[in-house]
Amino acid sequence: MLAHHFVERIRPGCRIDAAAEKILLGYSWPGNVRELENTLQRALHLCEDLLLLPEHLDLADAVGLHPAPIEGTLREVERQAILSALSTTGANMVKTAKLLGIPGNPLTKSKRLRY
Repeated sequence: MLAHHFVERIRPGCRIDAAAEKILLGYSWPGNVRELENTLQRALHLCEDLLLLPEHLDLADAVGLHPAPIEGTLREVERQAILSALSTTGANMVKTAKLLGIPGNPLTKSKRLRY
């Protein structure tokens, strides 16, 4: 129900495919509501029509529908998250910060851009 709310708020008129809904329900959501909202924002950027499919979620490859263990140092994980978000938003700093749930636009002032 929450996923449908976010989808309607982010992209009115868009629907969630039954298979995508099954993936959303089966995922453990260790980041809770914030992770769900960020995942849907990212997925809706990839969705070209008004039907959200499993391939838009980037969760279908999770073994047993659980998140893959995080490997590497905090710096490496943070770097990958930033690079992935930059790729998703077309290197738009404001959208990247929003996608990552970072208030304001600290990415333009951050040393993180040296990655």
